[in-house]
Order: sequence, then structure tokens, then C-alpha cells
Amino acid sequence: MVLNGLINPGNFVLQINIDWNQILEQVINGTLIALVVAIILLIGYLIGWLAKKGTVYILRKTVDPAMSNTELGQTLQRSNVDLSSIVGSLVLAFVMSIAFIVAVNYMGMSGDVGTVLKEVALYLPKLIGGIIVLTVGIILVGLLAKYIEILLKGVFEKKYEDLSKLISNLILIGLVAFVITLGLNIMELQGDLVYPLILGTVIIGAGAIIGGTMIDNITKEHENFKEEAPYAKFVIYIVFITIGVAAIFSQYPATLAVLQTLAWGLAIAMALMMVPVLIRLFKSEKKEKKEEE
Repeated sequence: MVLNGLINPGNFVLQINIDWNQILEQVINGTLIALVVAIILLIGYLIGWLAKKGTVYILRKTVDPAMSNTELGQTLQRSNVDLSSIVGSLVLAFVMSIAFIVAVNYMGMSGDVGTVLKEVALYLPKLIGGIIVLTVGIILVGLLAKYIEILLKGVFEKKYEDLSKLISNLILIGLVAFVITLGLNIMELQGDLVYPLILGTVIIGAGAIIGGTMIDNITKEHENFKEEAPYAKFVIYIVFITIGVAAIFSQYPATLAVLQTLAWGLAIAMALMMVPVLIRLFKSEKKEKKEEE
């Protein structure tokens, strides 16, 4: 084989143009961005830490003494749960989520990663804010209901003390439902499935409280009703449970139709069971009248 010419390395010139100025500029810009992001997060942490300390201090001076006199507060103490510290930590997390939003926006990341980071950063304050509303709101609602119960006990006569507890419990259920709805709205978890669940739970809870208190008061005034009281409670509980369950599954027509059929069946069964009870009540009243004569 005859070569046309010798291969001369000098004939091949490998040219690699490296723009060191551009690389240096990118490194400097990246370092500055990282430094600014770190400063933003550090400032956010300091502000959040101060907010946490202030929140814990205020709660220990105001809410904790009031909570210690309630069943919820005593249960938390026995469980070694520091509610004030938990709320303070949530406040810190909320402030840090705001700082995270500022940091993500400053970085100006593009593409899918940047979009996901921005969506996560924007949702974090809503999530933490909703949790704060649920935690603090339910605590304050419990304290308010207890205060209303004490206030009403001073207004009603002694024999109507149970009525004050009934009113305060109904207010408690209503306000808890409101706080839960508000918290879920902040977290953007509202929807056709959430509201029926809250409504049904409120109906069942209210029915249990109303039924128990009402039957107990009737029993106190009419001793002959003691034997029928359990049955009366059972009827009221079943009615409210059926209504509550129907409200919960109101978005499912097929299930709702089954519940309606079941409700009619229960109504007929309870009506039939009511006959001997009424007969017994009538006989007892007739017997009392004869004894009085």
C-alpha cells in the first residue's frame, strides 16, 4: 500500500475556544444567587423564630390558663402535648413558607422544575395557614362554648342547667363545622364531597346531644318515663343518624335511594314498636289517677 503522504500532526490543528470570562461570570452569578437565597431563608427563619417566640408567649399567658380548666386542656396535659409550642412551630413554618416563595421567585427557574417549585411554594402557605386555622380555631371555639355554658348557667334556673349545656354544645358543633370549613377552604380542599360530610356529621352530633339532653330532662320531670327513656333515645338517635348519613351520601343517588328505603323501613318498625309503649304509658297514668282518687 502506497501512502499519498506522511501524516503530519502539524497538519491537524485542534482548536478549542473556551470563554473563560463567560464561565467566570456564570459562576459568580450562581454564587450570588445562592448567597441571596440563603440570606432570604435566613431572614425568614429569624422572623419566623421571633414570631414563634411571641406566639408561644402570648398563648401561655392567655390561652393556656383557660385551657387548663377544660377537659381538652387536661387531656392534653396528661398526654404531654404542648399545644402552644405546636402552634408556635406552625407559625414558624408559615413564615418560612413565605420566605421560600420569595427565594423561588428570585431564582427565576424556568422549565418544568421551576413550575413545580413555584406551585409547591405557593401552596405551602395555604396548607400551613389552614392547619393553623384548624388548630387555633377549634381551641378558641372550645373555650367560647365553655364560657357560654357558664354564662347561661347564671341566667337559667338550676333545674334548667342542662339546657345551658345543650345550647353550648350546639354552638360548639356549629362553630367547629365553621372552623373546619374555613380551614379546608384555605387549603383549597373544598368540594362537593367535603361539605356533605361536614353537614352530615353536624346533624348526627346535634341529634345525639339534643336527644340525650331532652330525654334526660323529660325523665327528671316525669319519673314514669324512665322505662321508656332508652327506647326514646334510640328512636331519636336512629332518626338523626339516618338523616346525617343521607346528607353525607347525598352526592350518590343510588346510595341515597337505598337509605330512603331503609328510613321508611325504620319508621314503620319504630311505629309498630311504639304501640306497646303507649299502651303501657296509658295504663300507668290510669293507675296513678285511681290511686289519687
